Amino acid sequence: MKTINLNKDWHIYRRDDAFSLVTAVPEDAVKADLPYDALFHDEQTSDSMNGGRTGYFDSGVYYYQKEVFIPEEERGKMLFLKTEGAFSRSFIYINGSLAYQCDFGYAGLTSDITPYIRYGVNNTFMIVCKTDLYSSRWYCGTGLLRPVTLLIKEPVYIEEDSLFVSCENIDEDGASIRVRADLVSVLPASSLMQGTIRITSSGTCVCEETFSLRVRDRYQIDRRLYLKNAHLYSEEDPYLYDVSVTVGEETVSLRTGFRKETFDAAHGLRINGKTVKLRGACIHHDEGILGGVAEKGFEYYRVKRLKEAGFNAIRSAHNHPSQELLEVCDELGVWVLDEVCDMWTKMKGFGDYAQNFSRSWKQTVDQTVKGSRNHPCVVGYSSGNEISEINTDRGFEAAHDIFEEIHLLDDTRFVTNGVNGAFAAGDEVIDIAVDLTGKDRSFYASGDVNRFMALMASRMKDITLHPVVTKVLERLETSTDVQGYNYMTARYAEDAVNYPNRIMLGTETYPKDIAENWRIITSLPQCIGDFTWTGWD
Repeated sequence: MKTINLNKDWHIYRRDDAFSLVTAVPEDAVKADLPYDALFHDEQTSDSMNGGRTGYFDSGVYYYQKEVFIPEEERGKMLFLKTEGAFSRSFIYINGSLAYQCDFGYAGLTSDITPYIRYGVNNTFMIVCKTDLYSSRWYCGTGLLRPVTLLIKEPVYIEEDSLFVSCENIDEDGASIRVRADLVSVLPASSLMQGTIRITSSGTCVCEETFSLRVRDRYQIDRRLYLKNAHLYSEEDPYLYDVSVTVGEETVSLRTGFRKETFDAAHGLRINGKTVKLRGACIHHDEGILGGVAEKGFEYYRVKRLKEAGFNAIRSAHNHPSQELLEVCDELGVWVLDEVCDMWTKMKGFGDYAQNFSRSWKQTVDQTVKGSRNHPCVVGYSSGNEISEINTDRGFEAAHDIFEEIHLLDDTRFVTNGVNGAFAAGDEVIDIAVDLTGKDRSFYASGDVNRFMALMASRMKDITLHPVVTKVLERLETSTDVQGYNYMTARYAEDAVNYPNRIMLGTETYPKDIAENWRIITSLPQCIGDFTWTGWD
């Protein structure tokens, strides 16, 4: 497989008239390298409809265009375009034809562009990135904020992101390593081929297996290797190996670490048999004065500072993080709670992902998990944050669908969901307020969630412990491995008694409560950690 970096020399411009007669690159287009946040380089206005939530930048449609020469010798091979982050929605055109579109920029996308390629000449790659008004509750940027790569694969190839390397068991002599990957053949007849799996440490091969296989259409590699004297991964010693799989002329490789994760109410979270408490910080993906781009140097600086401050974990609030961030956390030994998204079918902003969730949630979940499961730093997944429809029948169905999809792709990590009691109560939250205060419903009928939270600040403990919230959590037991509590510390001690097999995690809590939360968490084995809001702002 050839991997070609396409980050250089893009022409970037804004177009406000989609029906424009002339579609050529305008003379005033910016020529820049990726990642490039086009919104960040646009004009700020004091009367922006987005207001402070996006730094007074309005929404827009931005075009990224580049000429790519494809040699004649590549004919007969498979070509894929990998966009790791095209925000917020993207449309990929190759030589004027729509090849793919992606509804959620955080998830990334690998597109088969073979049918649209012309050989021996330049090809026009155009990616249109669109951000709507109120598309996010925080600044996310617009455009190609993460790398873009061209993949040229053989007719029999390993499907992108299908390689999954996991540690099944550890003992005093070594570790049992499982290697899975999906092979695809576009050849008309079956092929007898040789495959090789290699594990290397600092350039030296420490484990190797060769095997034969016959491929027609699709074939799943599923092999187990025993690595003697395995150097296990931990936050104190984040040791990494390189793993490669070769089939014929096709080789795919990745860097990972080997560790065994288990969790139960009696011992909490254990890594390699040792109990780990997550001292966590929530962070958004933006990089401050750099905008929404993903720069590894900045991520290294941020994660290193957080670890020096005493944190050993971060929560990617509220989206799948960049590969740059995950690589840094792998290297520094900082655990990551990887969150899928901020909303499902109910909007938190009138232009957000909820308008596309029903049709694209599976693609979003699949890309999230496949982009994370080989990173040893990723300790678990969150299926969502403060989902207001979580107490409806459809909400429970969605929770269970996401839970099953995650575990279908990765059965080695826990799944949680950031539940906020006030949000989880849904339309019953006003009934709870009336029940607790005796005030008329009209008192709470106007205003937004923030006004309600302010009015009920002194009664949040009672809301948290209300039977309506208790019922929601009971139903969620079958859709999470670990119950995630946003601002519901009051439940820990009671739930530890009433639900002795429940594992709990503070997915979001206030900084002022860190000391008290930590006292409770360290006293209860089924409480595996706490993530403060926020660790970096």
